[in-house]
Amino acid sequence: MNRENQVKDYLFSNTQDVLMAQEELEKIEKLEPKISQADIELLYKLYNKSIEKRTFQTPVGLEFMLKVKKILDNNPNTPGEVVPIPLYTTFDLTTRREQEAIQKRQQFMVKKKKDDAKKLKTSIIVNVVLALMVVAMFFIATTGKNPNILNYENAIINKYAEWEQELRERENRIVYYENEYGIERQPMASEEP
Repeated sequence: MNRENQVKDYLFSNTQDVLMAQEELEKIEKLEPKISQADIELLYKLYNKSIEKRTFQTPVGLEFMLKVKKILDNNPNTPGEVVPIPLYTTFDLTTRREQEAIQKRQQFMVKKKKDDAKKLKTSIIVNVVLALMVVAMFFIATTGKNPNILNYENAIINKYAEWEQELRERENRIVYYENEYGIERQPMASEEP
């Protein structure tokens, strides 16, 4: 068994109960020296106030409350009826199992929410990376010199425009040389009527 969860003579099943018992023990250690010297009326008020405010709920605190109750029960000058110590837990096995099932369900839901949050975060990061990649691809496609689906029409038009320019320049040179050397030009098959 895990002795880290022990407070006084009690071994608790979870850390929250241990912390609660330790807080109660600290309160008890402050109050205990004053109890033996306390006025019975003051002790009676302390007892009732502790019950009203649910100051002590763990076995450590309930043990202290039982000690105070016995002092009050055995004193004939107690100003009023000493009420029983209320228990804030159930000992019915069916109810306890229902409570445990509810706790497990709550723990599962908390874990599921954490897992969902982690998945959402991962999904957002992946989506941002993919979006940046798409933007980078569009940037490369629009600024690149190689023809692609975005600029193929302009690339082809530019290529044909270059060819047409080269052909005109050649034709102009040929016409120039023909005129300079007096060569008569023969009509081409495509130029005949």
